[in-house]
Formats: sequence, C-alpha cells, structure tokens
Amino acid sequence: MKSAADTDLDVADHGTGEPLLLIHGGGASEEMLPLRREPELAGRYRLISFRRRDYRRNTGDAPVSVGRHAEDCRLVLDWCGVDKAHVLGKSSGGLIALQFAVDEPARVQTLCLLEPALLSVPDGAAFFAALEPVLEIYRAGDPVAAVDAFFTAVWGSGWKAEYEKAVPGGPRLAEQAAATMFESELPAVQSWDFGADQATTIGQPVLYVLGSESLPLFAQGRDLVHDWLPQTEDVTLPGLNHLLQVRDPAGVARALAGFLGRHPLPAR
Repeated sequence: MKSAADTDLDVADHGTGEPLLLIHGGGASEEMLPLRREPELAGRYRLISFRRRDYRRNTGDAPVSVGRHAEDCRLVLDWCGVDKAHVLGKSSGGLIALQFAVDEPARVQTLCLLEPALLSVPDGAAFFAALEPVLEIYRAGDPVAAVDAFFTAVWGSGWKAEYEKAVPGGPRLAEQAAATMFESELPAVQSWDFGADQATTIGQPVLYVLGSESLPLFAQGRDLVHDWLPQTEDVTLPGLNHLLQVRDPAGVARALAGFLGRHPLPAR
C-alpha cells in the first residue's frame, strides 16, 4: 500500500476497468485481500482499497466518525484520479458506504453492502449488550483476548485459523488494532445517526450480500435496507457467516460481478 498524499491513509490501487472502492469493516483492515485476488473481480475491475485512518496508527484516540470515514472515501478517489466508482462496504464499512452515497452521490455508481452493521434493527441493542463482557476483558488489560472474544462472537470460533490462512498475519494485525476497535470503531458505530430520511436520497442500485449462517442482526439489516431502498437486490450465500468474503471469496466475487455487470458506469 502507498500512503496517499496529505492524508493519513494507506491506499492500494490495482487492476484496470471500472473502479470498485472496497471499505473494510471493524478490526480487520486486511479483510478485503481475498476479494482483491479473485479473478471475477481482479480481472475485470480496478480495485481500490485503503486502510482507514484510525487503523493506520492504532492509538485508540478520539473516535473517528462514520462521516469522517466517508470523507476519506472522497479523498481516496481524488488521489486515485477517479470521478465515480462502484462502492463496497463490509460491516461497519457498509455504514461508511451508505454515508458516502448520501454525502457524495455523484461519486457513487452502485452500492454493495456485505452485512452492514446496522444497529437500528430489533437485535441491535441486544448485540451491543452482549459485547459488554468483551469490553470488560479489554478494560481489564487483555486486548488480545478481547479481540479473540469479539471475532468469536461475530465470525465464529474458528476465525483465527480461517483468517490466517486467507490473510497471513491478519489475526496479528487485528490484535494490534484492539485500541482502535474498542475505543474508536465501536463508539463511532453506536453514535452514527442514519435512518429512512437519509436513505431516501440514495437512488443508486444496491446489492445486499448475506451469509445464511450469520447473526440475526444481519438478516434484519437486509430487511431494513429493503424498507429504506426498494431498489435493493439481495444474495444469500449458503453456509457462510460474517466471515463470508474470507471463507468463500469466489462466491462473493461472483455475486458482486453479476450485480456490477448489470449496472455499469455510463459510457464516456
């Protein structure tokens, strides 16, 4: 990755074709690597990804808001010389993608949401309440155990081996990002103010990708996105959970490529 000038971001820009901006979720700054390797995407699209600003330093400073991350999407596209792109966001990255579509509609051709972390669903409050023991582990001074407990809750008990296989060194980077995860990411997600009024300004085609084994939170999120955005298409991938693009990157890439192919950028 190269550091974008005048920003606190590391940007990777590979391939040719229509640009696709990839926004990672919480605690896993390299989780898009498996998708970036897939021929369905790598052979057809210009893949732009970046390590979000609070994950570059991992200091756990004041939370970086979802709106600030959305502004960074604009900076990344500007730095890459891209006027308009397809935009994909995973988990909390999905919130950033939605916010970016509201803030900069002319820059977004399509929205691809991989299980966005929407907390206004029925299970939202209960999900965060269930994380309190994880936060207690972190506050007690064991960030590695806290990271393991968090990803076990959302990715499953075998997450570390699966993630290490797909992204060598990925679990170690997640552990190093513990302060960012628990002191910046989670508070920013909780404080994000977004609802139907904001969503009505999004007119782009939307794809919602769900794993059949994911937490009910994410299936409820799919229903909410359909309520907000009737133009949403959805794909449910069997046997997958919130680790979906790591566990089956080929299946996710096929779903994305099919959707993007139906909604190409306008010819110049």
